[in-house]
Amino acid sequence: MKKILIIIFLFFYGYSFSQPANDEEIKTVALNFYYHLTGEKFLENEIIKQKNHLFEGVLTYSVIVFKNNDWVIISADKRADPILAFSEGKNYSDFIPPVVEDWLMQYDYYVYNIKNNIGVEDEGIDYLELWYDLLKNNLEKYKQTKDVVVSPLLSTKWGQHQSNTGNDPYAYNYYAPAGTTCEHTVAGCPAVAAGQILKYWQYPDCDIFDWGKMPNTLDVSNPNYQIYKKEIANLLRNLGDKMQDYMGSTHTYYGCSKSGTNTVEAIHIPLKNNFFCTSATIIDRNNYGINDWKDILCDELELNRPILYIGFSNSGGHAFVCDGYKKPLIGKKFHFNFGWYGDGDGYYRCDNPQGYSNSQKAIINIYPTINCNSSLTIFQYFKTDLPFWFYNPRAGTIISSPEPIVIANNDVVHYK
Repeated sequence: MKKILIIIFLFFYGYSFSQPANDEEIKTVALNFYYHLTGEKFLENEIIKQKNHLFEGVLTYSVIVFKNNDWVIISADKRADPILAFSEGKNYSDFIPPVVEDWLMQYDYYVYNIKNNIGVEDEGIDYLELWYDLLKNNLEKYKQTKDVVVSPLLSTKWGQHQSNTGNDPYAYNYYAPAGTTCEHTVAGCPAVAAGQILKYWQYPDCDIFDWGKMPNTLDVSNPNYQIYKKEIANLLRNLGDKMQDYMGSTHTYYGCSKSGTNTVEAIHIPLKNNFFCTSATIIDRNNYGINDWKDILCDELELNRPILYIGFSNSGGHAFVCDGYKKPLIGKKFHFNFGWYGDGDGYYRCDNPQGYSNSQKAIINIYPTINCNSSLTIFQYFKTDLPFWFYNPRAGTIISSPEPIVIANNDVVHYK
């Protein structure tokens, strides 16, 4: 009798604490999920790549790439959420931008901790049933969840320096200042994230920026390429300069390999004070449970307002845009535009914060609140081929104001 009890105990112990998914199961889950998601049925031989990822010597997830360059990231344990991330944007690349690498680190911690029976913050879902349904392609009961969706709000695929086609090294950073070892510093992910949101709103709505001449991508073969790149670079330079102004002389925004801020306020305050999004508000992931945090993100997205997302890790910080979500099975996946020419953009699980172990924050309520008929801010311009005239005028001197100059209705301004 004792032997029987011991065998039963060991069976359930193993069942509870060891649920690895093998390569064939991972492929099956990916194929059935993709068919459920898109209605497009692939065979196993139409998977062109399976990249297994190890963390601390433990298999944590696999990246499955289909023949059309769509991809799915599947966890390697059946007690974890099977679908960690996916993209229908046909944008798989072997190159993983640093911002995406840091985001994916949370999946390493998530699956690694589950495999080692360490508690994780989750939605309180038992994923074993979902794994079973995916393996058996028994997904009819999840069909209604596919209607829970906010499609990606952004259509831009901007970056920090070169053109999207790669043959102009100074495109998005055309007006960025020179660095110690470079002709132009990079535009910086904070400026690119904020710039893409302002482009979405096409705002400020005055003549400072010509939104109609800012395309979704920069292609050198376009006959208007030179005009387009200068318009976008002008916006990004203005954003970078306002962030630099907030940080002051003790910190530098621009760098040859990396440009950015040391605080989220350096992004938030310019959006409020200089770009007329006066309702913009910072929220901190540490102040919310996971479900409350995701509810805030969903509420904002359902109002068609992109969210500027910020994460800090030991390797530094990143700013990017959350601009949509789906509920393809159980639990929501959020769409991120990482500001890296579209590389890595897709839907991601957003439950475990350890990928950005130091901090996650977001700026919400980014939308126009003041139009240019009621207020005017003096901006710097970088649209001329000779931008140095701004700093070194042909005659006279330039005196800078420590604060943005705002001219309200009925004010009288004298120019000399």
